[in-house]
Amino acid sequence: SQYHSGAYHDAAESFALATRSTPTAVAVWRNLAAARWLEGEDIDAAAAWLRALELAPRNPTTREAWHGAGGIPVEVRALAPLVPLSRAEMVVIALSAWLLAGLAFGRRAKRTGIGCASIVILSAGGAVVRTKLESEHRVLLRARAVVRVSPHPAAPVLGDGAAWSLARVEREREGWLLVAL
Repeated sequence: SQYHSGAYHDAAESFALATRSTPTAVAVWRNLAAARWLEGEDIDAAAAWLRALELAPRNPTTREAWHGAGGIPVEVRALAPLVPLSRAEMVVIALSAWLLAGLAFGRRAKRTGIGCASIVILSAGGAVVRTKLESEHRVLLRARAVVRVSPHPAAPVLGDGAAWSLARVEREREGWLLVAL
């Protein structure tokens, strides 16, 4: 394969293409991150690792790679999920606890029912928060990312975006991103 032969750029391009066809494949995101890291694209690698961690927060291989990568700013490391549960897992826990709460209240086990109801609220709330965060199209700016007021080539340049800055994508068109920094 391209990756094993040291053609990291070509491997990264292949993995990036694969993320478009299988956007929830954790291994593809992790492999993209590794290829980008080995080709010296640290910011792109961090972004791919963050996506892999969103999809599978407890994946030991991804966690090991993420923690082993040096030079990633603390602010970017803080973007990794804190709760080691995926959105789908939180939904399953909320539904299971809801069922148990119903059974407990039906059997007049009030304390157990209240405990299960608390788990429902926490899990469902966590799933909602994770859904909101994952639905936002966010990007990390590369070094020397040119920031303009418009995608038109004659538009004035505002300056270079600071490397590792997090931006929220407002709109995307023909390779240009309208971002909020």
